[in-house]
Amino acid sequence: MFKVNETSYTALEVEQWHKSLLSKLHSFDAVTSLAMCMDKPSLQLAYILFCKQFQISLLLLESGTPLETAKQKASQAGCDVLVYSDDEQWLNIEETDSAVQINSPSIASLMVYSSGTTGQPKLIRRSYQEVDEEIDAYNSHLRTSAEEVPIMLVPVTHAFGLIGVLAALARGVKPVIVSSKNPKYMLKIIGSYEQHIVYGVPHLFQIFIQMGGDNHCFHKIITAGSLLPSSLFQFLQAKTKKAIMQQYGNSELGCITLGNRITAPQDVGTPLTHLTVEIVTASNNEIIVRHHDDVIHTNDSGYWDENGHLQLNGRIDDIILVGGKNVIPYEVEQVILRLDDVKEVVVYKTNHPVLGDKVKAKVVIHKGNREQKKKQIQNWCLDLLPRYKVPAEIHIVEHIPRNKMGKISRKHLQELEMTKS
Repeated sequence: MFKVNETSYTALEVEQWHKSLLSKLHSFDAVTSLAMCMDKPSLQLAYILFCKQFQISLLLLESGTPLETAKQKASQAGCDVLVYSDDEQWLNIEETDSAVQINSPSIASLMVYSSGTTGQPKLIRRSYQEVDEEIDAYNSHLRTSAEEVPIMLVPVTHAFGLIGVLAALARGVKPVIVSSKNPKYMLKIIGSYEQHIVYGVPHLFQIFIQMGGDNHCFHKIITAGSLLPSSLFQFLQAKTKKAIMQQYGNSELGCITLGNRITAPQDVGTPLTHLTVEIVTASNNEIIVRHHDDVIHTNDSGYWDENGHLQLNGRIDDIILVGGKNVIPYEVEQVILRLDDVKEVVVYKTNHPVLGDKVKAKVVIHKGNREQKKKQIQNWCLDLLPRYKVPAEIHIVEHIPRNKMGKISRKHLQELEMTKS
């Protein structure tokens, strides 16, 4: 049915898990909603499949969440029981938290809290019917064969990893979930399957390059979470036999678009068939998605290319307004990344007393004198960019902070700047 690292789990084993979970449920009164906080992918997936089959709402909490915080989040989501840690502690929320559970879901749903990278974390609910609708649309959009093995380098509790696993199971294909954080082990698993589809975030593929990725080739890869840097995209083009794929989505809808064979790092393909995607030019080219009667404002900016593929610009909140002119951080980052010895870069906005915003960059370099490198970057940008897009401040740093999915939050960097000031 599925594998975790090199261990296979059969449908019979999953069925036995489900019988055990049913007996545990019977020791609690009228459980309609669970919260789950654990680290083992095998347990995570067993609970997800169990709750989906028996129409029990399930809240997915990030592994490592402290117990008291997990209880609080479970209570806020209206959960009856919290299953905590890999030893499966079943805790009655009514007994451990006196909060009034006004958020109890009326329809069996899969629930998550948003990451909070664009604001306060909020509770997102998606009915299992909506999840199945996404799976069907995803599989009809994905060009793959039964011989191509999905290898998941991202958590199954994240929307990107979850759709990859559930879609594979729906196709009758056994997915491989890699729980080890060791890149060498990841490459070993990938190398053991000739026809594979590797699900990973751009930062992870960048690590593969840094540790000698020239020795490895991929059959197919699929990325999400953040756009591929141009240099990484070009490298992967040379090292991928079949296709580089990229998908775009959010917590409310799951996967929105999928590019089966992208030709540019900003290309995220075409919408899944159950969704309608529009670009509102009057609102900074905001991407709006319609799903039945719901209208979702993504707060992302993009445009359609000549082939009808969606091209992402990034978050509207991240767009920098300098003297009334828009600066897209991704564009400036790609210019800086073309310089030798630049390893990583993030461009974001800070306040300017006259112009409103100013462009700021944090840069990680491989080697060289920091002051000389700052001047080189500044001059390079002056040669290749309009003056208003050139970073007013450039800081050479040892590393750029990322979340567990390898994603950089420009909002977080902006908040740090405000704290310092």
